[in-house]
Amino acid sequence: MAKKLSKNVVVAKKLVSTSDVLPLNEAIELAKKASYAKFNESVDIALNLNLDTRKAEQQLRGAIVLPNGSGKSVKVLVATDDVASQKASKAAGADYVYSGAELNEVLNQDKYDFDVIVADPKWC
Repeated sequence: MAKKLSKNVVVAKKLVSTSDVLPLNEAIELAKKASYAKFNESVDIALNLNLDTRKAEQQLRGAIVLPNGSGKSVKVLVATDDVASQKASKAAGADYVYSGAELNEVLNQDKYDFDVIVADPKWC
């Protein structure tokens, strides 16, 4: 016995033709028109690049920046003795700004409430 399709699936199947090859913009518009779910749907794209990954010159690597970030806020600690750099760091949005002795105390407490340390070249 054949499985009965819902009304939404039947309408979506009428819009989509499996034999057509569409440009990217038209394909995205068609995916939006054929959408019927009550949640934010996603589209997966698989590309065959015909690369031989055993060869070093054919490795594919890259990085992208997500449009809305990863959702995690990064806490930054700045280590500098220069007063002007401390003020500039606070103005730029650093969460913690420490100098010499203060930084040693913070690091010896083993309470790391930050994700990134930015150090003045003098500290390196």
